[in-house]
Amino acid sequence: MRSARLFAQGLAEHKAGKLRSAQRLYRRCLAQDADHPDVLGHFGILHYQLQDYAAAIALLERGLTVAPGDPGMALNLGNCYQASGRLADAEACFRRALAAAPGFVEADLNLGNVLCARGRHDEGVACYRRAIAARPDYPQARRRLALALTAEGAASLEPPLLLEAEELLAGLMLSGGGDGEIDKAWKRIRWHLSRLRRDASAARLAFAAFEAVADEAELRLARNEMARIELECGDPRRATALCALAVPVPPGWRMEAAARVVGGWSAQRPLDVAVERDCLLLPGGRDWLVQARDGGMRFDGIVNANPEAGQYVRLVVPSGGVLLARPEAETTLDGPHLLLGGLPNYYHWMIDYLPRLRLAAADPALAALPMVVNADLAGFQRETLAALGVDSARLLPMAGPGAVRCRELAVADLGANFQQPHPDTIAWLRRTFGSAGPAAAPTRIWVSRRDAALRRVVNEDAVTAALARRGFTVVVAGTLGLAGQIAAFAGAEAVAGPHGAAFTNIVFSPPGARVLEIMPGRYGQLGFFPPLAEACGHHHRRLVADAAGSDPQNADMTVDIARLMAELDALGL
Repeated sequence: MRSARLFAQGLAEHKAGKLRSAQRLYRRCLAQDADHPDVLGHFGILHYQLQDYAAAIALLERGLTVAPGDPGMALNLGNCYQASGRLADAEACFRRALAAAPGFVEADLNLGNVLCARGRHDEGVACYRRAIAARPDYPQARRRLALALTAEGAASLEPPLLLEAEELLAGLMLSGGGDGEIDKAWKRIRWHLSRLRRDASAARLAFAAFEAVADEAELRLARNEMARIELECGDPRRATALCALAVPVPPGWRMEAAARVVGGWSAQRPLDVAVERDCLLLPGGRDWLVQARDGGMRFDGIVNANPEAGQYVRLVVPSGGVLLARPEAETTLDGPHLLLGGLPNYYHWMIDYLPRLRLAAADPALAALPMVVNADLAGFQRETLAALGVDSARLLPMAGPGAVRCRELAVADLGANFQQPHPDTIAWLRRTFGSAGPAAAPTRIWVSRRDAALRRVVNEDAVTAALARRGFTVVVAGTLGLAGQIAAFAGAEAVAGPHGAAFTNIVFSPPGARVLEIMPGRYGQLGFFPPLAEACGHHHRRLVADAAGSDPQNADMTVDIARLMAELDALGL
């Protein structure tokens, strides 16, 4: 009875905001009954309010041991885990609360918040919808759903998401639930909807409103997108001015409008070589671009990804308009040359650039031409060129950025176009570099990036221990030469690991291999390897892990072991 009275007094002080007095009473109560679940729970909440998350977690973990079916205890422990950055543990607690009390809307709301923070936005949105279905007048869930749909709609530009977010935001503002964050989301949604309508006048009004609330990064993207609308609507002057505001043109460079020439690259027809005369070569970086004598630019067969991600192309619009930034000064390259291009990235070299040599070797007029290549040749580039018998004297190293007027330039199609490898590329790589010996015994390999500077797996020891029970061994591809990498993948029936260029070697794995690619956060939306796996006849799945940093592309990551095992199960491993 004494402990019950102490708890009642402590709870009264707690509700009155007298936290220090409540602490003393809760401690006295626990001294008499160390396993009092109500005291453990409320004392944990008090420490959470004081932002002493370690103490709060210790108390609530103990409370959940004493009262394992208490959904409120699980919810509060999840909140503490979330506040301390332990998102996987928070997710588990919120799911436990929902299992104990289906329809527990606060648990659904908080689970949605954690899932969105972990990059699993579709699952998070589903939680918010469930909470609203259970309690239609739940303003917090409507708010979180509106913000989540705003973020998703801005990223995907899917009209249903944008329109639903617009309706939810309007409802919140009309009901008095608006604030600075909701106002900003509203202006963002109106701006993105105007982008879809491609009406320059309406877009200018929405852009002006959004410009007032956007942060620097958002404003840069919005200016670029407004420039795209202006270019598409036939006003390159406005487009150029906005583009220059978004990303200033470097000194000594100029921005100019060009016309896109639609090429005929197709996986259903043979790759080809075009000879350009008096053309402009823009070298270096991921893309090596060629502007024809008449000013036209072809991207099909020339780039393997969005050309706007390179250093020269600012905008490309469906109507055919191109905004190009390039150095003013030009140099000249006399005589006929073959454009090989390249960069020290294993995927782009093996899949995009190196296969150009297959086409050049088949034409006697091209087979002996000097070849323009990237100046910063990596070891694997030299190794592959030597394996193909290319004399280093034929190589003309060229660095970018630059503008080179070429009198005659043979430009072969890349081995892949906008991430889609050509079947001839896969066949040639296997035939040229694959093992000619007996088939290797089937293996399962984990491709580690422990030697890399980015996209490493923080909990790799735990991951590889779990994978070892499924028959996986560890391969550190970066420590192997070309032959070693090819040999490691040649017998692989299963390949798993964090996203990286080493996955290029699935080309050499036997058809039907199972491939699990792990990506940090929202970078899971991107990538080159799903189409490569499909072209090779493999089964590909992707797991989005928790990013350990803010960079959506290069952050280290923490892999949820249970989800990893579920993905392996789905692949039959």
